Amino acid sequence: MARTATALFLLALLLCAPLASAVDGRDADVIDADQTLTEDTTYNDGFTVTNGAKFTVQADLTIGENAVIRVDQGATLDLQGGNLTGSDISAYMAFSGGASTIELPVQGLTGTS
Repeated sequence: MARTATALFLLALLLCAPLASAVDGRDADVIDADQTLTEDTTYNDGFTVTNGAKFTVQADLTIGENAVIRVDQGATLDLQGGNLTGSDISAYMAFSGGASTIELPVQGLTGTS
């Protein structure tokens, strides 16, 4: 039930978000090779997982204000336990350039599965 609610929430954000307000995640940390995160970590500006890379998260992530998590086409973000927390919720998903790149600012989102 929780997954359905989350999926519907993200779908609503996708349908309602104006693309003009998309945040560019290029100033964030870049993950361009396979990595597994096992220690609690803070990403003040967020991060980008690039094509071909897999970022496996097995720890708690704290995201800074106005941070962006970006997963490029061909990249994988694999969340395995832990929590994602931040402040000042302003979340949306945006597709850009006809590709399947998704940007999701996550400040303020918190929860458990």
